[in-house]
Amino acid sequence: MSASIPAEPAARPWPLETRVPPPLLLFAVLFAMGGVATLPVAAGVGRAIRLESGGLLMVASAFFMLWSVLTMRRAHTTIDPVDVHHASTVVTTGPFRITRNPIYLGMLGVTTGWAIVLAHPVAWVGPVAFLAWLTRLQVVPEERAMRARFGDGYAQYAARVSRWL
Repeated sequence: MSASIPAEPAARPWPLETRVPPPLLLFAVLFAMGGVATLPVAAGVGRAIRLESGGLLMVASAFFMLWSVLTMRRAHTTIDPVDVHHASTVVTTGPFRITRNPIYLGMLGVTTGWAIVLAHPVAWVGPVAFLAWLTRLQVVPEERAMRARFGDGYAQYAARVSRWL
């Protein structure tokens, strides 16, 4: 039984598809989460544990993103998330053996680490909203472009490697 990427429905793209650079979205979400965290909430997990665990996740995620960018640079392909049609190759090495979206997974790790640091229940809306936006308005269009550009090569890669983990 061979696995393949399901065909995208023939629908018009959403107006915001690949229009908002993910790093800009990341900082907007982090800023909003910080604002929400100023709201009063009952005490929870100790500050030191939150700072250490959330901070560690954020730093590890940043290194994962850096590894991903360097891997793409070595493959001589674009890292521009807005102009996805300029990809020159399907990168399958380094962190791309683990996930098809290592940079975005790293960004999600940063938002999750920040939610841990903030320790406010409403701050958890940030990683969830970030993931939803990114999946629908960035990842799905990128995958559509990659399928169109690289055909079976991308389909085989996508069958082997999960979108996230």
